[in-house]
Amino acid sequence: MASIDYTRTAKNNEKRKVSVFTSNIKPANVTVAEGFATAGTIAIGDVITLANLPANSIVTSASIQVVTGLTTGTQTVALAVGGTAIMAAVAVGTADNVIKGTTTVKKVEGALTLTTGVAAMVDGEIEVLIEYIEPDVVTGELTNV
Repeated sequence: MASIDYTRTAKNNEKRKVSVFTSNIKPANVTVAEGFATAGTIAIGDVITLANLPANSIVTSASIQVVTGLTTGTQTVALAVGGTAIMAAVAVGTADNVIKGTTTVKKVEGALTLTTGVAAMVDGEIEVLIEYIEPDVVTGELTNV
């Protein structure tokens, strides 16, 4: 049986960095000029494009932080990248400072979108949190092997 050592093979010891994307969503700040039907309201089915993730991105975590709970708490949000779901719809709820959502690791690229469902968002505040790795981007450092 062969024993092969790849520790000194090119690219095997280059470090990658983990990137974190955040975006604050507060219905009170949305305007008609941005494309919303009603100022201060994120309607059912609205799709908000938050960012564009690079090709070959690997999403390791996707969640929302409910900064300020919504009055009714029945609203849901879902996250997708390039049309691929990275966080299924979760109820936002009325409690403050709660983390919601989970994801399985997915390789994606394209527009990061948030879609609302069940009820319009007219108050409260959420923070979208996405952690991802770009395998094609290295930090310039090498792992000491």
